[in-house]
Amino acid sequence: MPIRVADLTSFNTSVAAQGVRWAADHGARIITLSFVEDPGSSADPSLAAAIAYVERKGVLVLTSAGNTAGTGYTYPAADPGAYPVAGTSKYDRLSSWSTRGSWIHLAAPGCQLAISGQGQGVEPCGSSVSAPAIAGIAGLMLSVNPSLSSTQIVSILEHTAKPVSGIAGGRVDAYAAIRAAAAKAVLSAGGKPVVLRRFLRGGWRLGLSVQGRRVAATLRASEARSCSLSLASPDALWLSGRRARHMDSLVARVSTGKYRLDVTCKARHPRPVSLTVRAFAH
Repeated sequence: MPIRVADLTSFNTSVAAQGVRWAADHGARIITLSFVEDPGSSADPSLAAAIAYVERKGVLVLTSAGNTAGTGYTYPAADPGAYPVAGTSKYDRLSSWSTRGSWIHLAAPGCQLAISGQGQGVEPCGSSVSAPAIAGIAGLMLSVNPSLSSTQIVSILEHTAKPVSGIAGGRVDAYAAIRAAAAKAVLSAGGKPVVLRRFLRGGWRLGLSVQGRRVAATLRASEARSCSLSLASPDALWLSGRRARHMDSLVARVSTGKYRLDVTCKARHPRPVSLTVRAFAH
């Protein structure tokens, strides 16, 4: 949802504040702000109020911490409800230009590969690219577990990050964060099918809340026959019974309650898979 709040000649934080509110009011779950007001300046009241407004709506606001090389607060990164992101080098240390300090809990690589408007490969650097990198990771976390709240996303990102000196946290670990997000997923299988898509290598475990008397799970992948499905409760276990090259399926008669659904694949490389789960009343 790209929302234009400036042009090449002017920028006004009050217009940015309007954009932040508009995004949240139109369904955005993650907002990234890649700008910093003049170092040493105080918070802009209109933008601070907008960030507080969207935080109350459960929206995650990721902001560039800045390129000051100092520890002082920058805005809007230090506004209540905003989540500041610092920049790291390829050596997993804070970049020399990055803003730092105990008020920052997360960082991402400060140089990112991109394509210019002229179609050329470029490598822009700055915390302006660090914040959107983490926004993309947060989006992937929601793709494997849409039920995550903004607080849960931040908690997972922080707990899976690699510690970095100079901030009160570390450099994001995308793979670890997405795996942790998927592990916390709890599906509610009722009359409508629940479909999850992801890249899989090794294992995938989900909590499953079943509302029905029969549950069916179908895994689709290019080599699904190398995968297996298992459904477990404290006192019973069901295994997948139908396998084909492109599909592996499990059907079980169960009682309404909570179960664990495991997907296990023998694969050397991550593969795209689609898992469909549905519960029936009969």
